[in-house]
Amino acid sequence: MGGAENQWAKLLPEVQRLLNNSETKVTGKTPFEMLHGYRPRFLQSALRVLSATEDNWTPPAELQARVRENMELISGRRKAAYDSHRHDNTHYAVGEVVVMRRDPNSTGESTKLQDKYRGSLVVTEVLSSDVYRVAELDASKKSRLATTAHVSQLKSWRLPVDDDAEGELEEPERGQSETEDQNPADPQIPEVPETVGRRSQRVMRRPDWLRDYSCKVIENLYYHYYYVVPLYCYCGYY
Repeated sequence: MGGAENQWAKLLPEVQRLLNNSETKVTGKTPFEMLHGYRPRFLQSALRVLSATEDNWTPPAELQARVRENMELISGRRKAAYDSHRHDNTHYAVGEVVVMRRDPNSTGESTKLQDKYRGSLVVTEVLSSDVYRVAELDASKKSRLATTAHVSQLKSWRLPVDDDAEGELEEPERGQSETEDQNPADPQIPEVPETVGRRSQRVMRRPDWLRDYSCKVIENLYYHYYYVVPLYCYCGYY
């Protein structure tokens, strides 16, 4: 505004014009076009011929119907994107036993070994927006916990697995394996002899720089340097 702070009111009509002729992402139309059925042109003069704006007039009711359909389509896409990040559409029924995530108790020490869930709790009421009213399952206590929790804070309660039960489940598998070991091998299947692994021996090759030379003297020097000298050093002559 050229530094004139008290002249801002004179620019309000220009700001209003720009807002009314700005295309929105959801509707794909401008507010002026939805109200009057066409897009106006301002101060274009010779550039009017090169403008891509159509001069056709569309009834505002038809434009508003198109905009309404476009808004419903965009709303459906946003709902699908939101539902994809929900908690797998988890629902709990009244009477179901759950546990609730608890905040760590700050004692100045590490909270890694503290219980992460509180329970067992029972669902007493299903509220809106994935909220449940839960209460402590043990009704014999004088102060019974009763609160509300979001579905993201709840988790289904399951019985702990006993080690003895796991051993009973594993016994049939062990017995089956022992039975298979006792059965004699099929005589029709030949036994494959076990191969004894042998250590690979190192093969001395001529270096690449000797490929272009066929002189016998160079080959003798190579043989003396790589074979004779190490052998003498091993025997203690050098």
